[in-house]
Amino acid sequence: MDIAKFTDIELETYITRIMLEVGVPAHLKGYHYIRTAVLMVADNMELVSSVTKLLYPDVAKQYDTTGQKVERAIRNAIEVSWQRGNMAAM
Repeated sequence: MDIAKFTDIELETYITRIMLEVGVPAHLKGYHYIRTAVLMVADNMELVSSVTKLLYPDVAKQYDTTGQKVERAIRNAIEVSWQRGNMAAM
């Protein structure tokens, strides 16, 4: 699938659908952080090479928080989805 063909709204909708399908709870902060991070990486793949030094701080700026809190919230959302999520979809 070529994400370059998606509009911003289509990409956000696609990411949201996948996250809900695998069972990432939408009420968690980490859900929103993950979605934002994936959208940022779709625009700039270089962010993947430095997640803790670039990506998390950039996400944190958008939500007025810290990179450490973003990382912890993402880890929590992933952990919850592994425990309660849709294993067949994963």
